Amino acid sequence: MMDGFLEAGACNLRSLQPRDAEAIFRNYASDDSVTRYALWPTHTRLETAQAFVYEALERCETGEEWTWSITAPDANECIGLVSARPSGHKAEIGYVLGQAFWNRGIMTAAVSCFIRWCFSETDLNLLWATCAVKNVASSRVLVKVGMEQGGILRGWHVFPNYSDKPQDCYVYTLLRSAT
Repeated sequence: MMDGFLEAGACNLRSLQPRDAEAIFRNYASDDSVTRYALWPTHTRLETAQAFVYEALERCETGEEWTWSITAPDANECIGLVSARPSGHKAEIGYVLGQAFWNRGIMTAAVSCFIRWCFSETDLNLLWATCAVKNVASSRVLVKVGMEQGGILRGWHVFPNYSDKPQDCYVYTLLRSAT
């Protein structure tokens, strides 16, 4: 189900590959400005990114998670990721993009394309996402792709690169019937 390549206009999505680890480390996982609201610590070693890719590929193999590499239209290098963790009829989505590629419409295109894939190639009925209340850019992406803000989850996540205290998060949802 996960093998493939999708054209998304401002970017392309393709299956995650072991060789993506170096680009993941270089393009975003080692950048504090990108990982500020990530649920994982900023990577300080390439080996951390390699372990992440190996684990993500295992989760893809078991169907626990679907992870796609985001690439620029003119290059096959991983500049970000978009993923979903299915659970029954719903899945939580997440995404990350290297800072050098911000403010170009790439993330909105990637998440829109991924949502279309989720609803056309799976039996999912609902996609949902959370983001820190202070993460304005991520909130904008979720609204642009058609997700509706459902409320605030108080003390929902700890973002280890931001604070060791749980932070409030917005929750967004999108029903298949709304697409």
